[in-house]
Amino acid sequence: MNNRYPPTSVLIPVYYKDEPDHFEQALRSIFLQTVLPSEVLILVDGPVSTHLQETIRLLCDLSPIEIRVIKFPKNLGLPRVLNKGIQETKYSIIFRMDSDDIADEKRFQNQLEFLIANPDIDLLGGQIKEFLKDTNIVSGLRIVPSNYQDIIAYSRRRNPFNHMTVMYRKEKILEVGGYNEELTGFEDYGLWVRLIQAGARVENLNDFLCYVRTGKHFFGRRSGFKYVQNEVRFINFLRKNNFISFKEKIFQILIKSSIRFLPPYLIKKIYQYLLRKSPVI
Repeated sequence: MNNRYPPTSVLIPVYYKDEPDHFEQALRSIFLQTVLPSEVLILVDGPVSTHLQETIRLLCDLSPIEIRVIKFPKNLGLPRVLNKGIQETKYSIIFRMDSDDIADEKRFQNQLEFLIANPDIDLLGGQIKEFLKDTNIVSGLRIVPSNYQDIIAYSRRRNPFNHMTVMYRKEKILEVGGYNEELTGFEDYGLWVRLIQAGARVENLNDFLCYVRTGKHFFGRRSGFKYVQNEVRFINFLRKNNFISFKEKIFQILIKSSIRFLPPYLIKKIYQYLLRKSPVI
């Protein structure tokens, strides 16, 4: 570890639906960082396949950094697993990483450079490029606002951070109570809202930090009655915490719920043409 940079931890949860090959690509992208983290915590959420277990063992043997594997006997769900992982980290600065995405090789360096220059930052994210199979063929870009005031305005309507890109301070996350385990599917968005309301300093880099895999089930997971239930519960959370007005609550429920009952292929088109940027820069 270069002494210029503070020690850091990485949280990467895995569960039974994760593809071993995708997980290997994700972890190897951490190994190839220009600035390596001090430790990686692999959070195994319940029983996983023998293939995935073997992949984890192999990567632990090959790793140039300390890896700790924390196994949970049964599936607890992402927010509970992340909360337990945060408690287990050795270091104050924590990077989030998903099990099927690929980090740009300068991701950690770029975020740490910004943190060194801006030591009051509590949460720092960045931009993502989406892909299906090949990272050289970008299918979309999710661009989120970078400066604080724009993030606040954006967060009233949409999630202002790409979860898999964030780096945050452990102490600040614990101060606001971590991920809300009742907000299934929206636990990260809920955490950002509570951080903002607690006066945390939050920003995004304009850099593209991760390549995010969008497989055939990506848009199907964002439709249907169960998703609508979770989304309405989250919108009610925003209203209860006085983050949005009653009028904004009704508007969001009506608009977002109507979209969620569309066929997945139509939801995909809405994401591609209204909620994402063109991959042509």
